Amino acid sequence: MSWLIAPLAAITEAAFGLLPRLTAAVGWGALMILLFLGQFGALVGMSQRVLDLSPFTHIPKLPGGDASASPLVWLLTLTAALVVIGLAAFRRRDYIV
Repeated sequence: MSWLIAPLAAITEAAFGLLPRLTAAVGWGALMILLFLGQFGALVGMSQRVLDLSPFTHIPKLPGGDASASPLVWLLTLTAALVVIGLAAFRRRDYIV
């Protein structure tokens, strides 16, 4: 489950660095969009390219499915990139303490 939480946390963290006033909206909006894609995307006939935006489609379905590290590595890379972007944006903001 942490593989699904990490990209969402990274999206929210990047939003906190880039758009601090919209952080909650971006975080909850991303969660709702990804849940919709994961639960109802195939039902409403969305293409596989759109469904692949959700991390739910990249997690290996175990037991019984083929386990591959490649999707998990890509999710980790995307998560790390979003965290770096968020931290860099947060660092350039000016705060009075």
